[in-house]
Amino acid sequence: MRRPGSDKNNGESISQLPEVIVDFECEGDSLFIVIANVGFSSARRISIRCDKEIRDFRGEQITAMEIFRRLEFMPPGKRIRIFVNSFAAYLKARQPLRPKFTVTYFDRRQRKQIDVITHNLAVFRGIVTSDEKAYERTLS
Repeated sequence: MRRPGSDKNNGESISQLPEVIVDFECEGDSLFIVIANVGFSSARRISIRCDKEIRDFRGEQITAMEIFRRLEFMPPGKRIRIFVNSFAAYLKARQPLRPKFTVTYFDRRQRKQIDVITHNLAVFRGIVTSDEKAYERTLS
């Protein structure tokens, strides 16, 4: 397992390793989950577990999608963005505000990497402005 702050990983610098993250992005009032390799080499056999269910605008569990169970290959710089819902609808549906993701993947030398990422989506409340009346109209 990679140790944050260490300069070497069996002779290979941390800056040469893959780093797969799961993040949230808000664009306007739209909320997205992003899976990205922000490292400098390819990641393989990626699996992502979330401690809570996150559902999309159709009510389907996003965190149960195949892409979370087994993504075979992700080159450096690759980003996958998945639309969740409007942020207002996400809040209204009482979706989790503090999901924790465990990301497991392998580097090119088949060394296992594990990262745990915890989010606090409550911080978006002050940033994202939502027009509740417009949202209500979309439901009609």
